Amino acid sequence: MRHRTRLLTSLLTFIIILAVLPLSGCRSLLNLAGGVRPSVDAVVMCHDVDSSFAPLNPATTFATNTPEIFCSVKVSNAPAQSRARVEWIYREGELEGVKDYLIDTSTVTTEGTRYIAFSLSIPDDGWPEGLYELVLYMDDKKMESVLFTVSGSSPTPTPTPTPTPQPPEPTTPPGPTTPTISEVTMARDVTMNDTPVNPTSSFDAGTLTVYTTMLVSDAPEHGVRIRAEWYEMGPSDPVLREWHEIDVRDGYAHFYYTKSNGWPAGEYAIRLYVDGDLQATVPYSVIASGPQVSEATMARDVDSQNRPVNPTTVFPANSTYIYCSVYVDNRSPNTHAQFDWYYLRGPDLPYTDHLFASGETTLGDAPGYEWYRLNQPTSGFFPRGQYAFILFLDDQEEVYLEFAVQ
Repeated sequence: MRHRTRLLTSLLTFIIILAVLPLSGCRSLLNLAGGVRPSVDAVVMCHDVDSSFAPLNPATTFATNTPEIFCSVKVSNAPAQSRARVEWIYREGELEGVKDYLIDTSTVTTEGTRYIAFSLSIPDDGWPEGLYELVLYMDDKKMESVLFTVSGSSPTPTPTPTPTPQPPEPTTPPGPTTPTISEVTMARDVTMNDTPVNPTSSFDAGTLTVYTTMLVSDAPEHGVRIRAEWYEMGPSDPVLREWHEIDVRDGYAHFYYTKSNGWPAGEYAIRLYVDGDLQATVPYSVIASGPQVSEATMARDVDSQNRPVNPTTVFPANSTYIYCSVYVDNRSPNTHAQFDWYYLRGPDLPYTDHLFASGETTLGDAPGYEWYRLNQPTSGFFPRGQYAFILFLDDQEEVYLEFAVQ
């Protein structure tokens, strides 16, 4: 996508009047290729992926001898040749003096709605224990970051010789076992059997409830006491915000924590204790979400709800107006919109990539359609050629649509 400098130069020899009128409307599921950015529905750290790159065995904690760590990403409505890039970062841990170290980066090309996957193989000396982060970009725009940890090692089975048969020894009752938890997973929901639904360690700001699921093993018959503590990870020491305790037996169990006004953006962690002993620390992030565009359409007019009427990308030179109708969701009360109209090239003007007109406005927080209008020049004709409409929301480019005047 082209980068346009905002040249506040002369707007030729005529006056162009721009107007914006925000109103609510019905949401359309249309997605014009090239006009709307792709969205990311899930970013899941896991031990493997299936043939469609969907996650298998999701996790947010991995052993130091894990052969390969995977990340499965579900992308929706990606235009052709969309680029997904991830950065693998070692944040901090047992490596003294090493912080925020970029381990590796990789890029894949995708389109449409599908899963894609990334993976990182174990280093020669094993994974250093500590906190890691995976950062996902789509077409160089940061979309999500996911925290995960590496802690301890899982046993590697070794072959043993076949024992020589011996007379049976008198049996003794087995000793007491130590309860453990495994498969600890953050998720957006849980099933009736307490298994995770939409596992992730990255949640959108405003999410009301986050879930933590786990598999409990070797619990005594009367059950085992598990305590969950939720911490806010600030620049100084972690701050305990909430805790819960439950008694559970073998099988899956879950905790949930609800904030009535939604989770604010930030870094968090949950610590899980089994009979008073800390067994797992699970980091997760709440990502600030900005305004999103789900539909952008060039048209000759708009209706009373600002939806496009007579959509087209080719306009006659004597058009009275040229409209772009845009559906904006997930707004804040003071979302800033800047809209630029560029004359790219053509036979009637000597300019290329010229800022033809520009404007800005503040949007309300109600989702709905907006229209942006380019009025006919005082000469009575638009210069023939190729144009582009570019919309920035809170300084992020969200729409780029090209159209022609003939």
